[in-house]
Amino acid sequence: MTLDAWDPLATLPIGQSTENDAKKRGIENLLQSYTGYYDVFSELIQNALDAVDERAGKNEDGYLPTLSIDVDLKENSVRVTDNGIGFTKDQFTTCLSPNISFKGNKRRGNKGVGATYLAYGFNYLELGTKTPAFSGYARIVGGREWVVGKYGSVRPTVQPMPTPHGTLDNVDMGATFLVKFTGEHIRPKDLSWVQATNADQWSAILRSKTPLGGIYLNGQTSSKARCILSVKDKTDGHTTANIEKCEYLYPHTILQNTAKVTEIQKVQAEAATKAKDVWREIPPQFRSLDGIFDVWAANEILEGASLRPQLGDAERELIKTLDLSLYGFFTYSVNVWKAINETKYNLRQGQEVLSGGLQLATACMPQGNLITIPLTKAIGHQKTSLVIVHARNASPDYGRKGFQPEVEALAKKLSVTTVNYISKWYPLLKKDSGSLIDIGASRKLHDWVSAQEAFATTNPLQITNENFFLPLKKVSILSNPQREQDVIVLFNQLIAGGVIRGIRIMSTSQHDQYDGLCRIVIEPPLENHKYHPDTNPLGIDTTGISTVESEPWVMEYKLNLDALLHEFGTEKKVEKDIKLVVCWEAGSDWKENYKITSLLLPENIHLRPFHGATHHVSQVMTGANAFFMVVLRDLVDYLNNPKGSAESQQEWYGSD
Repeated sequence: MTLDAWDPLATLPIGQSTENDAKKRGIENLLQSYTGYYDVFSELIQNALDAVDERAGKNEDGYLPTLSIDVDLKENSVRVTDNGIGFTKDQFTTCLSPNISFKGNKRRGNKGVGATYLAYGFNYLELGTKTPAFSGYARIVGGREWVVGKYGSVRPTVQPMPTPHGTLDNVDMGATFLVKFTGEHIRPKDLSWVQATNADQWSAILRSKTPLGGIYLNGQTSSKARCILSVKDKTDGHTTANIEKCEYLYPHTILQNTAKVTEIQKVQAEAATKAKDVWREIPPQFRSLDGIFDVWAANEILEGASLRPQLGDAERELIKTLDLSLYGFFTYSVNVWKAINETKYNLRQGQEVLSGGLQLATACMPQGNLITIPLTKAIGHQKTSLVIVHARNASPDYGRKGFQPEVEALAKKLSVTTVNYISKWYPLLKKDSGSLIDIGASRKLHDWVSAQEAFATTNPLQITNENFFLPLKKVSILSNPQREQDVIVLFNQLIAGGVIRGIRIMSTSQHDQYDGLCRIVIEPPLENHKYHPDTNPLGIDTTGISTVESEPWVMEYKLNLDALLHEFGTEKKVEKDIKLVVCWEAGSDWKENYKITSLLLPENIHLRPFHGATHHVSQVMTGANAFFMVVLRDLVDYLNNPKGSAESQQEWYGSD
């Protein structure tokens, strides 16, 4: 099936005498709605996502919805290709005409102006399609120059051309669009201006600024599409990123040390039922956080027990009509955004992928720029909070920038309520030291823990011969430890000999920051773990316990605890990361900022969480849990002389 050249504006109902000028004014008015740097990406990506989602709804066997985005900084172009439904011939030859859409109301774009913007907002557009019934490829050149009147009144036409090699070869059906950024009066003019030169950087940008960052907060079915992002820099360097889930770049997914408010509330509610301090009982994983977040659906905004915004009847009805949903994130410092934007992604200053503010959204994608959250108290929180208000049934303008005044006013009101609510948990956040968080180190630690978990699962070590590990009533190390390595040897001998039970070593010395990983495992027979002053003095109170297996715990070995506290001061190691410290002695530096509770005292046995734990460390100022310890000198003294040891423990650490 062949194609002839065509004029996308030929069928517009304009009188002949002023036809060209009137059509030009109409297109120019349309283009004025598109003022954003990433609008071209948004239009290309939303059309591709709609196409693959529509095809996915047909439930074809083996279909994997896929987008390919190729950013070429050397050519100054972007191509988006999808394996969606493609175009019929009639659709292909009319898709650049304004106000023509082939989509239903449930799709991201249905106003019928996006392709027109691509054709006349820029000076070079290629478009192609491939289906079993029709395949075609064409280009339009000089669209923007015609609008601004640079070359007179001759309207550009769409010219058929051969399909470039490789463009649609890898899809059985679908569509492709290529925009080259040439000429004047276009935005963006130079893709390299944001100083993003690799696929990871562009992935972050597109997932925070365009529909590639899908927002699915209120039960919306997320797109099953994946994206293959390719970036070529100006020196022909090439990087790729496989984006398996096309979702918004929520800050809690970047920062490892975050918590959801509802999870914190569960812990506090449990403490309240036991008449305990709801703040002191919060476990270590909810302390010294990088950020706090939560999500609310429309019914939770209206009827829930948490936010409780002061709403009038009209506002309540509007929430129902729009089917509103909320995401709120609160962090301790604007330096967190700076660390994400400049340290993690190394982007040009002022081109933030994430920052504080109100992000409006509809059709499962961000809409327009961030709006300042209109706080009247604690206004510094404007910059440390990100609130997303998603209105499923809203209808923004052509350029996806503006909403109706009542929608924006409601969103601002809800953003204030959200910040005021989640900021109540400010005491659980890190203290702002003024320095940037090391996101890379946090990610590296997370990846190391994940790798060790996987290795331990697939490569278990077991020795089951009954003749081994009989009690010899002595250790093979002949003297008190003199260095850290001696501590490691003695500790592992105590585990192998059954003196300490339930600590399972996962890894040692494979991370450049920390010494090892372990799990705490309590399993039947529980008699092996049950405390008895004579036969099992390092045991625990097993009442109500069945089987316990902890998450991986980061371990540190030290001859003296003072050395670790010094490393906290230099930020070489981070207190919040560590769950277990094994040392020969506790030293004395802890007395300035920490409290040590001895678990070797009879009155504190109920506080011992696992077999062999000798001490618990908490912060003096906040009361927050820090980590558990096995202090080997104290453990040996306790086993050899329980009564004398108790006296020295009380003298040195005090009683709890």
